[in-house]
Amino acid sequence: MNKYIYTDLLLQSIKQNADRSCFHIKHDGKYRTWTYTDFHRDLNRLVDALKKHGFGPLDNGVVIGENTPEWAMAYHAFFLAGGRTVPVDPNLPATEIREIIRLTNARFIVFSPSFTDLFRDLKSDFSFIKTLIIIGDAAHGDVTGFNDFCGTGDPDIDAFSRPFTPDDPLVILFTSGTTGRAKGVVLVQRNFTAAPLHAVPRMKVSAHDTMLAVLPLHHVFGTAACFAAALCTGMDLVFVPKVKGPLILEALSEHGVTILPAVPKMIALFHGSIEHAIRSRGIAARALFGLLSLTSAALGPVLGTKFRKKLFGGIHKKFGGKLNLIISGGSSLSKKCFSYFHRWGFTIVEGYGLTETFGPITLCPGDDPRQGSVGMVLPDNEMKILSPDTFGVGEVLFKGETVFTGYFNDEERTKGAFDKDGWFHTGDLGRVDRDGFLYISGRLKDLIVLDSGKNAYPDELEDYYLTSALIEEIGVFGAQVKGKEIIAALIVPCVSIRRSHSLEKASEIIRNEMSRMGRNLPSYKKITDFFVVYDPLPKTTTIKLKKQELRQWYYVLRDKSGAAAVFQRPFSAIDNALMATKEYKTLVGHIITAARPLSLKPDAVQPAHNLELDLGLDSLKRLDMLCAVEGAFSIVFPDDAPMTLQTMGDLYTLTMELRSVASGQGPSAACLRERLATAALPASAGKSPKLLTETVPRLAFFLSTLLWDVSVEGLENLGARAGAKGPLIFCANHQSYLDGLLLLHALPPRIRDATITTGKSEALSSPFLSPFINISSFIPVQRDGDVVQALRLLIAALKNGKNLIIFPEGGQSRTGDMREFKSGVGLLMLETPAAAVVPVRIKGTFDVWPAGKLPKLIGAKRRRLSITFGTPLTLQDLIDMKKITPYATAPMIASCVHDIIQGM
Repeated sequence: MNKYIYTDLLLQSIKQNADRSCFHIKHDGKYRTWTYTDFHRDLNRLVDALKKHGFGPLDNGVVIGENTPEWAMAYHAFFLAGGRTVPVDPNLPATEIREIIRLTNARFIVFSPSFTDLFRDLKSDFSFIKTLIIIGDAAHGDVTGFNDFCGTGDPDIDAFSRPFTPDDPLVILFTSGTTGRAKGVVLVQRNFTAAPLHAVPRMKVSAHDTMLAVLPLHHVFGTAACFAAALCTGMDLVFVPKVKGPLILEALSEHGVTILPAVPKMIALFHGSIEHAIRSRGIAARALFGLLSLTSAALGPVLGTKFRKKLFGGIHKKFGGKLNLIISGGSSLSKKCFSYFHRWGFTIVEGYGLTETFGPITLCPGDDPRQGSVGMVLPDNEMKILSPDTFGVGEVLFKGETVFTGYFNDEERTKGAFDKDGWFHTGDLGRVDRDGFLYISGRLKDLIVLDSGKNAYPDELEDYYLTSALIEEIGVFGAQVKGKEIIAALIVPCVSIRRSHSLEKASEIIRNEMSRMGRNLPSYKKITDFFVVYDPLPKTTTIKLKKQELRQWYYVLRDKSGAAAVFQRPFSAIDNALMATKEYKTLVGHIITAARPLSLKPDAVQPAHNLELDLGLDSLKRLDMLCAVEGAFSIVFPDDAPMTLQTMGDLYTLTMELRSVASGQGPSAACLRERLATAALPASAGKSPKLLTETVPRLAFFLSTLLWDVSVEGLENLGARAGAKGPLIFCANHQSYLDGLLLLHALPPRIRDATITTGKSEALSSPFLSPFINISSFIPVQRDGDVVQALRLLIAALKNGKNLIIFPEGGQSRTGDMREFKSGVGLLMLETPAAAVVPVRIKGTFDVWPAGKLPKLIGAKRRRLSITFGTPLTLQDLIDMKKITPYATAPMIASCVHDIIQGM
């Protein structure tokens, strides 16, 4: 065995770990597992089948698609058969995939079903393509099923029988856009060996660990971690085909994952999710969490990781309870994320590398992670800093066993990557401390050299501005404006700003925030110009910002004098294939129906579009849409679908997965609409102390009458309902903090005692409002929460004879004018036809206490406040009055009620 030959190390591991599990993947709710012996057997079959079908030495084979064991087998089989593997990014546009196929003359292609039409077209265009092999689907036409193809091979012919040398090529990886001159990195056997030989011992991991394979395996980070490190060590690999938070957390928990390789964006999303969960639990929970954090910071360095894990047992449970090591790579990890995960008891290390070094060539030790550092160079390699400045920052150079040998069929570019002494120039800037730890400052080509001669590092500025809660994304870059180099940026504000404000108002808010944060920076580091955008910033597969596209987008916005502009990016091959399906078009039809009155064109609905921010579907409209989709596809969505589905692509994926499970047999459980009526109301609901139902509202009303002219009208309309059966839904416009208390006091005591109020869940954690709220008479509704559960409780209350007070606008008016009603009131009327809506018009409260401001207690003119109750109206009443048709949907009913109140 030669330790610098990857296939030798892999074969040794397969033999040593023959009976240990190797691969796990979940299909149709159940895990399928391969042992290392199973992996060896399937490799034997696949390699022999390739040879029998004419795949020979120096042939190239493409593999493209989601992370699966079959993908891993194809990746290894092509080079074990004597050829080279060409892993391709599935998110590339079809034109770039075509160019890679042309350049490599790939004769065999293994792909997931989404690419069937594309590769059929390419096979008709390129005569050199011999065989198309589809993963996870049966053979049809000129496409061979993966299992059928493997079945033609002999499991007893050893796939590892071919001898290799350390410099034999294994893989050709394309690292950038290929519409121009493609750049294919040729990686050889010895490049793969640094991870198992040196990275694994440095991270203090072993064959007893389980790694999550969620990073895209066509990229070197995913391959180096999951193949070179994990398989050569004998670890388990748990495959997650799609980078989705719930799928990742599920896999972490169900298979006791101990190692998570992740890009910084993924780690930041987990961090944000944890912080959001803590905030939503109220002041007491936040205070306790802060105390635990201080305790960890003070005693953790002395008592160690085990102590920190016990302090934050809840967080560790969220990640499955066994996760020990998080490996960050692909781009810079923020200091905030590193600090928090370290404080919570996780070991988190950073590494650094490029495609040309097969991933990590530097790595922090598992027992000595350093914030901001990507670690020391791995053995068998050398590192130096070229022409360091006064701070020690210069270009990072490498040579050694991990460094590639050259670019595919590109001698000129290969020569340009190395200097005369054999040092590979990375194009990255960094410095090395006295202990040999490397700190990366950014890309040399992204360095902003100002006219003053000062240098600005975009990565550093991005990390700084991302500490603001108002900024979700920011891309910083250099731009030429009026002949001068300036620091420019594109900024995506946080979700709450995007929901509530126009682009113009959001720009004003962000400008104030940039000004505030800029006070802490030297003048030459301040961002000179920026634009606020609502679309996601363009990124690579590993979620690095594409600076050239950012710069182009910035110039487009400048040319339009700051007006909103859509920066057109090419669709990926997956997106094109998805959008062409009948199922996708059906879903788009339901999206357009639910989005009304917003006008959408069918061909404008893209997989990346956010259901709420781009397509106008709030949680209730999403619920309406999902109910319609359930009927169209004979499927059943989980209760949390209205909350967890974020994009059109998410909706399509989940719909297809659920339809696959249903297999045309129809729903096996009640649909979302039917499940709305299944909740039971807590026995204590509506049984509030007099202090809460009478004393506090009475006090508020009394104080209001002292300060303002308050009148209540239309109470006689409620008397008309006295002898009738069925509860009342008091449906009011919402202008002020006063509305709920004044409305509650205005009700007759007999009605008030049987009334439950609804409102934002944040009220329960408010230091001012929570003392006056009793959970037995208050049903909280989260803006991003479980809308199904909230509606179930509201419907249960009505069916138990309780009255409701609701504010269908979903929040206080910011101008005093009525906003569009959410469809919840329509759903309540559809599900409880015996209930009657009481239209309530509130006037004047906005003038005396608008949202986000202090009340106007004194004024030259005594302001008038009024509450007017209209006639109670059942669903049948609205039909008889021809306000709606018998087939009206929830949004139509909500709009009708809105118009009635508007006219009062």
